[in-house]
Amino acid sequence: MGCDIHAFIDYNKPGEDYVHPLSEELYLDRDYAVFSKLANVRNYDEDIEPISEPRGLPEKVSYIVSDENSLYISEIETNSDYCTKEDAENWVKCGASKYTDDHKSSVTNPDYHSHPWLSVEEYEQAIKELQTVIKYKLNVNYFAVLAAMKFLQDNGYEVRLVFWFDN
Repeated sequence: MGCDIHAFIDYNKPGEDYVHPLSEELYLDRDYAVFSKLANVRNYDEDIEPISEPRGLPEKVSYIVSDENSLYISEIETNSDYCTKEDAENWVKCGASKYTDDHKSSVTNPDYHSHPWLSVEEYEQAIKELQTVIKYKLNVNYFAVLAAMKFLQDNGYEVRLVFWFDN
C-alpha cells in the first residue's frame, strides 16, 4: 500500500488568533525521498537526513486543516467524513485517534499519521538540500508551494506548511 501526503498552507498576521487557509488540500506527488526529507516518513535511504521529525499539528490551525484531519461522530451519517461513536471510542482507546474537542463530537482520522509542520525557511532548506546535496529532481508542485509560502511571508504573514501522511 502506498503512502500519500496531505498538505495545506496556513497563514496569519503576527499576533492574530485566526489562522487562514491558503486553499483546500494541495496536490503534491507521492515521493518517498521528499517524504523522508520533510518528516522522516518512508525513509528507506540512510543518506536522507530529515529536516524535522513529526511534531504534531500546531495548536492553532485553519478550519480546513482541522476539518480535513477529523471525522465527525454520527450514528446517522455513514460517508467518509463521519464515523460511529463505537468506532471513535475504539480508536481512541487503542491510541489510533483522539477526540478533537471537549464535546467528543469528532476524532482525528485514524488513517493519518506523522503530523509535521514546517516554516518557510525549513521547507526551503529541505527543497534546496534535495536538489543540491542529494541531486534529486523534484516535481514542480513542490516549488509552487514554496513560491506561495514565500509570497505570503514577504507580505507580512506568518506562514507554515501543515501536512500529514496516510497509508
